[in-house]
Amino acid sequence: MFEQTPHFHFEQLDSTNNYASTIAKLPETLSGTAITTDFQLEGRGQRDNKWLAEPGSSFLGTIILKVPFKPEEIFYLSKWAALQVAKTLIQHNILCVSIKWPNDIFVEGKKIGGILIENSWSDQQLHYSLIGIGINITNQHLENATCISNHTIEIPTAPSFLKTLRNHMSGNLFLLEEKKWLEIDSQYHHLLFQKGEIKNYQIAKDQSNFSGKIIRVEADGKLIVETDSQSCLGFYMKEITFL
Repeated sequence: MFEQTPHFHFEQLDSTNNYASTIAKLPETLSGTAITTDFQLEGRGQRDNKWLAEPGSSFLGTIILKVPFKPEEIFYLSKWAALQVAKTLIQHNILCVSIKWPNDIFVEGKKIGGILIENSWSDQQLHYSLIGIGINITNQHLENATCISNHTIEIPTAPSFLKTLRNHMSGNLFLLEEKKWLEIDSQYHHLLFQKGEIKNYQIAKDQSNFSGKIIRVEADGKLIVETDSQSCLGFYMKEITFL
């Protein structure tokens, strides 16, 4: 279905999410509409980080989604979107793909991309969601990150990556529409980065360090980590750092 919806491509934009927000308001804009660009002047990531990429080196795009959610259900969209990006990489013969909470995409322990979701609400009614996605495709001399070209000889173009991505989104849209939260949770936790592994973390509030293992991510996005003393701590975004 999504592969038949419009795709607007630009050589340069301030950000694909910004452009998407201007057309998502229009009633004629279809769910699944894609906006992509070769270069973003003001690309954004999670935690207010900048997303910087050399022109043509990354997949930079936004998918407009018009699926109704209740406020307490919205993190399932984050889980679902991360899963579709992960499945797209796997289909392009990338191994060891994982999702780092809340929705960064990792390959072999290094970040390959991220997702920024912005939602438009009024009176607890969701009008649309903007799923912004950035994936490194070719080598950009990355020190602590990676790109598709490091992991496969069959390097996709940005248009072919988009086609595969929208196929996965279209084929798995029923998980959102039918509110199959248990299935989304199962798939998300199967790919969750460092789940069940003893690792070191830092609590942002007091800068204290501890070791523990990730147990799960709850429906509202809270990360649950079990400490060495077998007590469970819960964290929202910006409350914990992976060391």
